[in-house]
Amino acid sequence: MKKLFLLLTVLVALALITACGPIKSTMVINDTQSLLDRAKQMRAEEKPASQYYYYAAYEYLRKAKDEEGHSDFESAEHFGKKALDLARKAINKARDGQSAGQPSAVESQEGTK
Repeated sequence: MKKLFLLLTVLVALALITACGPIKSTMVINDTQSLLDRAKQMRAEEKPASQYYYYAAYEYLRKAKDEEGHSDFESAEHFGKKALDLARKAINKARDGQSAGQPSAVESQEGTK
């Protein structure tokens, strides 16, 4: 009976540990998609200052989704984080009237994550 309990405890712990990868990568991908949608609303893909960052974020996000689809969650999280950073930069570059010395609302959110 004790061996069965120990085995079940180990299996549950193992299941919880392996579930972290999909959760973390999905959260990063969803956050990035939200920021890219926001950047698109700001027309970041049309503004010369933000075009590079927007399209780079878009492609990294596409790669992150591809890796997640192949169950490579570590790579998906890696590419998702790169896309997230680039999406933030696209928003910052697209924002009109932003002075170089002031942190934007997007940058200030970085500290809360």
